[in-house]
Amino acid sequence: MGVIISILLLAGGLLAIFYVKPRNEAQAVEMQFQKTKSIADLKKSFEDMKKINLDDGYREYVELKGKIVCDEVIRTPFSERPTAYYQAQLKKLIEVHDQYEVDGAIKTRISKKEIPLSDEKSAPDIEIQDDSCGIRIVVEVGAAGCELDIPTTFEHFEPRAGMNRYRGLRAYASYNFGAETLGIKMTEKTILPDANIYVLGEAFLVGDTIHVGRSQDNKKRFLVSTRSEEDLVNSFTHTAKICLWGGLMACIGGIVGLIINIF
Repeated sequence: MGVIISILLLAGGLLAIFYVKPRNEAQAVEMQFQKTKSIADLKKSFEDMKKINLDDGYREYVELKGKIVCDEVIRTPFSERPTAYYQAQLKKLIEVHDQYEVDGAIKTRISKKEIPLSDEKSAPDIEIQDDSCGIRIVVEVGAAGCELDIPTTFEHFEPRAGMNRYRGLRAYASYNFGAETLGIKMTEKTILPDANIYVLGEAFLVGDTIHVGRSQDNKKRFLVSTRSEEDLVNSFTHTAKICLWGGLMACIGGIVGLIINIF
């Protein structure tokens, strides 16, 4: 068992150093050198392609900065916060009893486990604008491969007895969860109306509307965030440093473990 754990530590450390770290470093560099394009300039690019009959299937990897726009404010299901977009997750928290034997005696280990009940999104897309023109861009945040970086604005555990207090929980209030259920955990991630939005993705036309979604090049990220470019670059750089030092420590621990267990 000790050998297996040591090998896993070594493999995890090498993965962090030689895959996760370079990927985050490359992303930070790419974001720093990727020129921000205005929506007006992006629209002109598609118009220029159309003039020379090259607009069919034309795609362009772009960095956009704008604000979210919504025609109607949406309220979240649990906190009822007014938002432009939300993701709401519901999980039940149960108590798990595992029995194991130590020196002939039966002991019980008690732990907690989260089981997903629902994962609700207010819409598959969001729309953004910038100051360059009045055109709205559709950002496909519900598409596969989208890294949606938005803040958690509500996180709460509610015991079973208090579930009727929340509109989004009333459908579950009469459900027979079983004696092992401790309660419900609610989480909401939101984009507030008029929030600043950073987008890194591939632009393409759907009819006459510009969409931004996942790149056909799997090496390129599709990132949507409420954070600034500077914050994102700092985050990727910090993650790369953690991967380096954490990976080195894991490798050292794995090697030491192998030496101890083999010799």
